[in-house]
Amino acid sequence: MGRVTFRGKILALKVLCFGGPFLVLLALLNAFFPALKEEYDLRRFGSRAGTVTVDGVHFRLYTELPLAYARELAAGLDRFYGGFVAGYGGRFHLEPGEEKALVYVFRDKEELEKWSRREFHRPMTNNGGFYDPEKREIGIVAGGEELEEDLVSGFHEAVHMAFDAGPGPRARKALSPWLSEGLAVYFGDGVTFAPGSLEWRGEAGRRIAGLIGRIRSEIEESNSPAILSRLISAEPSSFLGPDNEFYYAASYLLVHFLLHAEGGSSGKRLDGLYEMERREGALYRHPEKIFRALGGDEKALERGWRRHARHLLQGIPGG
Repeated sequence: MGRVTFRGKILALKVLCFGGPFLVLLALLNAFFPALKEEYDLRRFGSRAGTVTVDGVHFRLYTELPLAYARELAAGLDRFYGGFVAGYGGRFHLEPGEEKALVYVFRDKEELEKWSRREFHRPMTNNGGFYDPEKREIGIVAGGEELEEDLVSGFHEAVHMAFDAGPGPRARKALSPWLSEGLAVYFGDGVTFAPGSLEWRGEAGRRIAGLIGRIRSEIEESNSPAILSRLISAEPSSFLGPDNEFYYAASYLLVHFLLHAEGGSSGKRLDGLYEMERREGALYRHPEKIFRALGGDEKALERGWRRHARHLLQGIPGG
């Protein structure tokens, strides 16, 4: 073992004198402000009195809700996720994943924000959850009173997880925000009606109807600025900010339009864009590539999308 030199002793003394107080301050901040830690301490959540764990087929659920209710919630998530992957796995190359995903059911928005390390400006009535692709974990806010309402929030995040899972999930490229959220609202919130057969089903239907109804004026106003160019180039933060309802509604309507317009033939363009983004990554910062994949004529796409949206709006009270 080498000898410590005089110069080395001086250096150690400087670190102790000047670095010590900083380390102590950092420790105090971490102790009193756990949100400043790099990771939200979920062990604290799991060890609280009254927390139950429910194991399902695809999920392991942690919650402070009553055990019977938690079991219903876990079973509902399992049924939806298994059915969705079985029904659309071939089209979108989806697989259920080999390990159970963790689902944390929080009582309030603040707990969800600590866990996700994000601040949600949107009303939690529209989407009370978040999916973390790095950890493959879901966090949702659930009141424990209306099972259908709590499940819808979980379904939305489960769709995000399904598109992220499959062979080598971390190797899969991310989707543009509008495409990711549009697919999650379309499939996860449970309203996949076709034009001419409007059917607002249960809690999911009421939420979707209310959501797209809020941008009625922008869609029906013929002289309003182009919506799709704004939507397609939107950053992820747009879906968390004060205009989030606009972006969620427009994303849903665009996905619905692409899947149902022209007798469903435009769905091939959506499939092509989906495959392109899986290969190249999210293209929202290159909107010209997205418009090219969707037919190339930006103005014609805007006109067709507005016609389709107006038709759907006719099924909403006040339309």
